[in-house]
Amino acid sequence: MHLQIKIHSAHQSAEAEVFPQENGSARVIFNMPQVAVTPGQSAVFYDNELVIGGGIIDFIADNA
Repeated sequence: MHLQIKIHSAHQSAEAEVFPQENGSARVIFNMPQVAVTPGQSAVFYDNELVIGGGIIDFIADNA
């Protein structure tokens, strides 16, 4: 599903595709690379103004 993601309260939301996983986690792939994404930060998922979900970032994969 395509959603907007905020990685902290001062962060501008960014478009991403969210893939729910069987273990209850989610894989998030941003449309554009994001800076300063750090494990331990919160990520909040929005569909326009509606909060869909969120969680704590635990792993950052390099897309290169």
